Amino acid sequence: MAALGWLLNLGFGGSGATAEAVEVAEVFSGGFWSDIDRIIDENRRLIKERKRKRRRVKKLEDELDRQLFIAERRIEEGDSRETELARLTRIVEANRKIIVQTNNQELIHSMNVAINQATFSAMERLERQLTEYREEEDFIMQAAKILLEQ
Repeated sequence: MAALGWLLNLGFGGSGATAEAVEVAEVFSGGFWSDIDRIIDENRRLIKERKRKRRRVKKLEDELDRQLFIAERRIEEGDSRETELARLTRIVEANRKIIVQTNNQELIHSMNVAINQATFSAMERLERQLTEYREEEDFIMQAAKILLEQ
């Protein structure tokens, strides 16, 4: 207001009468443009500070969202892994007779371990052994076919 007091003293007070300049508690020295520059600089500093605080809050919100997402994903993965493990165990138990009919002791042992331990590593071991057994069986069938065609 003190900066505009000179306008009022010139007669631009609205009613045409001159008015006295009102003293402001904060006194700047250096003239009008210096005061304006100081006010602009202060406003820019305050705007930067607010933006910095908003970024900090946003970063905290993003970190919180990220942590919540990770926690939710772990819960979902845990649930889906448990569901998948239960499904695999049911499949192995349902096909127990077929595995026993192979008379492959290593395969039967892996099946029993997979059912009793009910862990992914045991199921994966059984899967590897079943794959190997099937590949061996396919090889033997192809070899027999070749021998019979000669």
